[in-house]
Amino acid sequence: MTRLTLIPSMLQKISLGTSTISNNTSIYLSRKGYGDEIPTLTLNQRMLWRRKDNMKVLVACEFSGIVRDAFIAKGHDAISCDLLPTERPGAHYQGDVRDILGNGFDLMIAHPPCTYLSNAGARFMYPKGILNQEGLDIALKAKEFFMELYNTDIKQICIENPIPTKIIGLPKYSQKIEPYYFGDMVQKKTCLWLKNLPLLTYKKPNYKPESTKLAGNWFNKGGKDRQKNRAKTFPGIAAAMAEQWGRL
Repeated sequence: MTRLTLIPSMLQKISLGTSTISNNTSIYLSRKGYGDEIPTLTLNQRMLWRRKDNMKVLVACEFSGIVRDAFIAKGHDAISCDLLPTERPGAHYQGDVRDILGNGFDLMIAHPPCTYLSNAGARFMYPKGILNQEGLDIALKAKEFFMELYNTDIKQICIENPIPTKIIGLPKYSQKIEPYYFGDMVQKKTCLWLKNLPLLTYKKPNYKPESTKLAGNWFNKGGKDRQKNRAKTFPGIAAAMAEQWGRL
């Protein structure tokens, strides 16, 4: 089994929710410059991590576990990461994704916060039609994080976000997709920035999906959880990523 080094400060942040794992399974997360391997971990810090025939996948900025679990279902070693805890049992690092970017991942799929990067977020920079410097500064910080993920030293990368506002100056996205291309019956334009990954393939259906702009639908309800619900990846897109990119 390939061993990865786990730094002491990360010990309490690795969890598997309520999953049950056998006592002879261990996790080792690699991080340069942090000393020796730690051979003994508590039950909540154990997980099956690396086999010879699969990929090691990081799903950054994901609390839902949807993309992570799609790759696990295909036999890959996937872990999600977010400042929030995972909503479903599974390997999850609760904390700053930059803590674990150097852990030798083969593939990263990232969903950086889009509030100030998207076309919809442009309203924060132009309230009443006047440029708001504070909003612009926040957007530029968000861009800095986006680019840090985009330029990280991982061979295969996908960054997912809505259509970006032009004022921020993000790189041109590689592909624009919709959930209904992959079986989820709604519209929500989604952009993918790809490195060393092919475009997702699909057969565009001939039906008209439900718009996200309809009052009272899934996209426009949920109260305090509305933003969280809108941030989740649709299962069809997650399954396509795992099916098509997991066999490269």
